[in-house]
Formats: sequence, C-alpha cells, structure tokens
Amino acid sequence: MDSGLLSEDGSAMGRWDQPDHVAVEKLRWKVKMLAKTGRYGAAEFWMDKIACLSDYRDLNDFFDMCEYLLLDGQHAACQNLIESRGLHKTKPEFAYLLGRSHFANGELDDALKALTGYVPSSQTTQTHLSDYTALEEDDQMSIDGDVMMRNPGESFSVSTGHDDIYLSAIQVLRGKIYDRLDNQQMACAAYLQALDLDPFSSDALDYLTSRHAIQTNERKRLMDEVVPRMKLGDDPGEHSLPEAIYLSKLQPDYNLRGEDKVAWRKWEHSAFALNPDFLLTKAEFLLGRRDYSAALQCTNHIMKLKPFYRNALPAHISALVHLDRRSQLFDLSHRLTLLYPGEVETWYATAAYYFICGGTDMTRRYLAKAIAMDKSCGYVWLLYGHSFSREREHEQALAAYFHAVDVMKGSSFPYLYIAREYVRTNNFGLAEKFYGEARDLARDDPIVLYEVGVMQIKKSESKAVTVNDAKKELLKAVDNLKLSLKIVKADSNEQKMMDSALESILESLAAAYMKLKEGKEALYYATLAFQITAKNSVILKLMGMAHVLLGHISDAVDAFQRSLAVNKDDTMTKKMLNEATEFFAKEGLAAEMGALDLGVARKIRSAKGPMTDSSRLSIKRASSIKRKNSLVTTTAQKGTPEVADSSAMDMSVSMEASTSAEPSFMGDFQPMIVAREVTLLDSGAVDESLVHVFNSLS
Repeated sequence: MDSGLLSEDGSAMGRWDQPDHVAVEKLRWKVKMLAKTGRYGAAEFWMDKIACLSDYRDLNDFFDMCEYLLLDGQHAACQNLIESRGLHKTKPEFAYLLGRSHFANGELDDALKALTGYVPSSQTTQTHLSDYTALEEDDQMSIDGDVMMRNPGESFSVSTGHDDIYLSAIQVLRGKIYDRLDNQQMACAAYLQALDLDPFSSDALDYLTSRHAIQTNERKRLMDEVVPRMKLGDDPGEHSLPEAIYLSKLQPDYNLRGEDKVAWRKWEHSAFALNPDFLLTKAEFLLGRRDYSAALQCTNHIMKLKPFYRNALPAHISALVHLDRRSQLFDLSHRLTLLYPGEVETWYATAAYYFICGGTDMTRRYLAKAIAMDKSCGYVWLLYGHSFSREREHEQALAAYFHAVDVMKGSSFPYLYIAREYVRTNNFGLAEKFYGEARDLARDDPIVLYEVGVMQIKKSESKAVTVNDAKKELLKAVDNLKLSLKIVKADSNEQKMMDSALESILESLAAAYMKLKEGKEALYYATLAFQITAKNSVILKLMGMAHVLLGHISDAVDAFQRSLAVNKDDTMTKKMLNEATEFFAKEGLAAEMGALDLGVARKIRSAKGPMTDSSRLSIKRASSIKRKNSLVTTTAQKGTPEVADSSAMDMSVSMEASTSAEPSFMGDFQPMIVAREVTLLDSGAVDESLVHVFNSLS
C-alpha cells in the first residue's frame, strides 16, 4: 500500500498509471469518437497514452496510433514507428499502413518496396497467399451501457479472418502504384487479385469496369467465380444484394437480350431506383446505346444527389458533349477548376468544352494536362485522338487511339475509331481488321454493324475494286445495315435509340440501294429517314434521286427544291434540279414516267443520238398516274418493298424533339463522331455515281 493512495475511508485506490479495464475502454471509445469527427491529432494523442500502458505491446492500440498519425499527415513519424519495430515484414496490416504512408507522400518506389516486403511475387498462387498469417485477434466485445469493452485478460490483435481483407487492400494499393507508374498490365493483375482475395473490394471492380480494363473472358470468370462468394443468404436461387450490384457492372451490354440484358432493369421500382451508383450504371448503358438524352437525365439527377460525383463525371461530360451543351459544360468545368484543380476530370471537362467550341489548341493543352495526371484514362486518349482526327491528322489520331486500346482492352470504341481512320485513308484491309476486333467485343452493337456497312459502301467506290466486287461489297453493306436496323427495332421496346443514329442507318441503306440502282428500296428507306428529320438535305437529295430512278420526275423536282432550301450551296443538287426541271417541262404536267430501264435508254441513245420526245416515250413502263398531294404521301402510296423486319408502320421512330432531356465510356467518354462525317455521302459520292441518270435523260 506504500506506493498507492488511500481513500477517505482508508480503502486502497488504484494508481493513476494503472487504470482498470473499464476506464481504458471508456478512453478508447472517446478516441474513436475523436477520430470519427476528423480530429486525428487529438485521437493520436490519447491513443499514444493508451498504447503506452502496455509498453506498446498491444498491437491493436499501436496500429490505431500509427493510423491516426498517417491520417493527421505525420507520415515520417508513422513510417519510423513501423520500420523501427520491423512489423511491416511480418504483419500485413502494418505493411499496408507503411505502403499507404509512402504512397501519400508520393514515394512510389518506397511504397512498392514496403508492400512487396510482405506480399509474395505475382506468380504465387492464391493458395500460397492464404498461407501467410497475421496477428491473431480475439475482438469479442461486451457492452456495458454505451461503452464497448474488450474482455479483460485477453490479447488484442488482428483476427485471421481479416487476413484476406488486408491482403486485398495491399493488392489494391499495388494496383494504384502500378497505375501511377503507367504499368497497366501489372495494375490490372493486382486489382484482379484483390477481388480474388476479397470480393467486396468494390474499388478494384470499379477500376476494372469503368475503365474497360478487362475483356469478356475475364468478366465471365469474375461472374462465375468471384460473385457467388458474395452471397449473404442461404437461398441458392436468389442473388443477394452484393451479387446483384456486381452483376449489373459485369454483365455485358450487347450480348444478352430481353429482360436479362442488364440487371438494373429489374431495379426500376426498387429502393435503388434513384441510387446514384444504380443511375450511373443505367447512364453508362444508355451511352453505349447512344441515347444521350436519357443518359444526361440520369447523370443530372446524380449531380443533384452528389454534386461533382467523381465516378459519374466522365459519363456526364460525355452526354453534354454529344448534345453540344456548351453553357452547361462551361459552368461545370469552371466550378471543377475552382473546387478540384488537382483532379484529372477537371481538365478533361475543360478540354471537352474547348473541343465542342472548335478550339483545337486549347483542347490539346488541357488534355495534355489531364494525361500528365493520369495516363490510364482511356476516355482522355479518345478525345485526344478526336482532336487530331477532326484536323485530318491521321497519324497522330491513330497514335492516341492505339494508346486508348492499351488501357481500354475491354471496350470496342478504340478499335472502332482506329478503323474509321483507316477508312478515311482508304486502307480497307486494316479497317476490316479493326472492325473485326470491335465486333468481337460488341457483336450485337448496332453501331458497330452500321460502321462496317458504311465502310463497305466506301470500299465499293474504290477504283481498285471491279464492278462485280463493288456490287458484292454493296450487298454486304445492305446486310449489315439491315441487321443493325433489326437490332435497333428489337431493342426499341425497352430502349429508344438515339434518333440521329437511327437516321444515319436509314440514310446509309438508302445510299447503298441507290448505288445498286434499286430506286424503290432507296426511296423506302429515305422516306423513313425523312420521317425522323425533314431538314436533312442529304436525305432529301436521296429521295430526289430515287424518284428520278423510278421516273417520278415531278416528285424529284419537289425533293430537290426542299434539299436546296436546307442547303443552298449544294451545287450538285442545283445541277440535278435543273436537269429534272428541264425534262419535266418537256414532258408536261399531264403525265409522269414509269420506272426507267437505264440499259434500254443507253441503247436508244447510242443508236439514235440525243434523245427526242418520242424516244423518251418509248422507254416508259407505265401510263400516267395521278399526282399525289405530298411527298411522303406519294412515297407511301406507290408501294414499298417487302424487306424483312422493316415496315413503316411498326418502325419505332421518335417524331418528337426532346426538350427536357439532353445527350460515346467507358463509365467513360466515348464521343461518337456523326457517322455521315466519316463515310456517308461526303464529296457527293453518290451524286457522281448517279449522274449518268440525267445524262440518259438529256
């Protein structure tokens, strides 16, 4: 009793430096509350005193003290405490903490060295990894009032049940380090190993899926092997919540049909209908289907719930770019610059704004800044390639797209854009190769099929292709375009395709049939495209050509006049209008020609010289028909071809302009350049191929 104290009644009191277990647990609880409120300095101060009671032998207290030092920014002190005791060599939690400290300081090599000092090499199997043991913990807690206490007399350390959690955390940190070091292969391997160790490592899954870093076979392996380990209930027939969330991220967008296409469709009326991550999954799917208006509705709602939510920013920016929402994008980039100047999304948004404004130099300047921060952002490389492609700088564009391929192995978009560049340079062999790669990744994507069809139309125009081969290419193009249209129709019951994409498919079909001299089919598809937009000069010009080919000269004049009203500078349309007007004036208003047989017309012209009124009458196939009231009515009543799965009545075409919603990633920005810019009717390709129609009539 000589070293102790006596109370007023003479009983012995405990020493101040030897508090009882209840008092220590109360102090620990107080420390946790300080840490929850972000007061890490105060938390570390009191945790140091608790750890001192056991001469720093209680590794739980020692770990908490070191972690509070790390969170308080005292990296050197944290590192010294761990390294001086060599705990990072035998305990995974301390190896992870030491690696975090070096990583936060930007010391990537030291961080990697601290982690590899404990974790086996990448060639070691998961079985070997599980053999590594950590500190044992008996963390059974009893509750005394509001205070959580450890059972007295027991050692306190980390449980073996937590080994995989810390080993998974180490792999995630290794992935971040390799990502910073621009070693994407090792980064992906580390993230995959993290998921194998702990399926609940959502940060690893988010990296792999949002950046399209894994291919289809790896996605399937994760669904088959990793996701089932997340089941929380005992019912083998039902997915648990974690399983359903992961399946929505891992399930491919294109290779499934119907209700099971994407898991989020089943959540529309659930408690997760307005959850930000659920809405992001939905927005990414809509971006893949090019429904930018609906995608922007989702991302706008996300931004209201979580302003500037980092995971949703690439999809949000993508939708803004596609809809040319310059004012919104300017406001977003300006606010991001003020709030988050150190984030790659900030400078990506700024570059995207200058891209849609046409400022190529400023676009590349800010993209270079974004790339310097994070070289593994595939959507940044895609936009970088677009900035060169728009200026017809093919070599630089291809270099950027190939870099995107390296970091987006699971996305079809880089291959699609590479193929486009080769089409522009008339390198159809390499274009077909990369279109094949895109189709392997997204076999049922209608836009990939559309691009292949357009490439085949361009190939048929090549001088190196014979007449027979050109016709074969056109027939292949028609098949691919019809398949693309069929998929759009099948999908339209659940998801409306973006009108401009649907318009491009129909326009290309009309162009292909015009090259095949099949006016009836060309007029049918051009009319369907006309129903989507009445202000497309190319579609109106195609309708005029189809009418000429069918002998409906008065309707052709009407279509050419409408086309010129939209685009007054189209010299080829002016020439065709003059020819059609002159011919129609000679024929008079009482009659219209039937479908022309161009072969007969050429024979008559070669035998008799310039065609006269009588020679024109000799090649008519039908008597006069009553003129219809309007262009669309005329087309509909003259009959349409029997084309599989293509009917004007059941075609799902949106006739309304979206006013409340606004519209290329991968979770990512994948700007789809308007298709007709790449191949469709640029430079009057179809005009040149059909100018002989008017030569036959003149």
